[in-house]
Amino acid sequence: MRDVAVVSHDVRGKGGVASMRRFLSEALQASENYRPHLVSLALSSTDETSVRILSPSSWREGVQVHHRSNGEMETLHVGAWGVEVEPFRYQPRAALDNVLSEFDLIQFVTGTPPWAYTARNVDRPTFLWTATTLMADREARLETQNGPRGWWRWAMSRRAQAYERDALAQVDEVFALSNYTRDNLRSQFSVDATVATQGVDAERFRPVDEPSADYFLTVSRINDPRKRIPLLLRAYAGVKEKSPDAPDLYLVGEEPNQKIRGKTRELGIADSVEFLGRRSSSELVDLYQHALCFVLSSAEEGLGIVILEAMVCGCPVVSTRCGGPETLVVDDETGILTPVGDVGALRREMLRLVENESLRREMGAASRRRVEEAFAKEVAKEPFLDVYEKY
Repeated sequence: MRDVAVVSHDVRGKGGVASMRRFLSEALQASENYRPHLVSLALSSTDETSVRILSPSSWREGVQVHHRSNGEMETLHVGAWGVEVEPFRYQPRAALDNVLSEFDLIQFVTGTPPWAYTARNVDRPTFLWTATTLMADREARLETQNGPRGWWRWAMSRRAQAYERDALAQVDEVFALSNYTRDNLRSQFSVDATVATQGVDAERFRPVDEPSADYFLTVSRINDPRKRIPLLLRAYAGVKEKSPDAPDLYLVGEEPNQKIRGKTRELGIADSVEFLGRRSSSELVDLYQHALCFVLSSAEEGLGIVILEAMVCGCPVVSTRCGGPETLVVDDETGILTPVGDVGALRREMLRLVENESLRREMGAASRRRVEEAFAKEVAKEPFLDVYEKY
């Protein structure tokens, strides 16, 4: 039995990286040859295990290692030096070196590659599974930030890119979450990565025989500029204008900011848009099962695990061609892909599914088959295990 350190910056969260980490940890637990152990890295500027520039008392304590529980398994959480400054979080530190040296293999599960630089001094086979590249992830957010805060974020991102390049050069193997991620790694860094999508539990996420199909559904970080929620609201307003009896739009995620709520009032759709807040996994299954279709309006996605969950529940998908979804969705067969930023195209395809029940059923059934064949968790774990066997 080989012990694997599954290292991530998002162990407590509920986003895409946490979902990736959970899938891989469960896959390793179910294997005969590997035993996962969670290691989390300092992400917050207020991290209590870190040396904080603005907290002199932390200077004496140094970088600490704390045992935590995230509800699934015990986690070793390791702080950093000068954690308020983003690039410092990617620096190696002795406390982390000591932790990682205890394992046979090191597997980073991250949103972007720079985190793997933290293992630079550890002599163990090290692998990186990344959702996207740094600037692909940040471009939309950097465009919306001006003034001193925007300049600082830009400067920190440029410095982090140096760690990104070094991290990719030092790891033994790179796993890319999608074809889109693989192509970005190849074009930007000349890195040949193995495509390894996240798997989904096809037993827990299942279709129902008679979906009610009485709402559009989006599951997203609603306030993230990269998700383009205002664009979705404009497309939906166009749907209601053409088809006043079209179903409501449900949005699952954090509480929307005032700008987004104001947009629903400006477009005259406030009474038809419901912000449902965060939902549990079991509640999401029910929402996927009974949606008329799932809609994604993003500017960029490493994969789009919510698309995968919708598809395996037999829910047709309308998504922008924003990177990751092209790995999952076969256009006009298991769903519909539209150009990024094209409100008219998104509106037309949403209307198309409102008006064509047989098409919805055909796409939903095809989606389920595609996930069972290519993205069920039993299939998706194989690229990782195949690579591990080489070391």
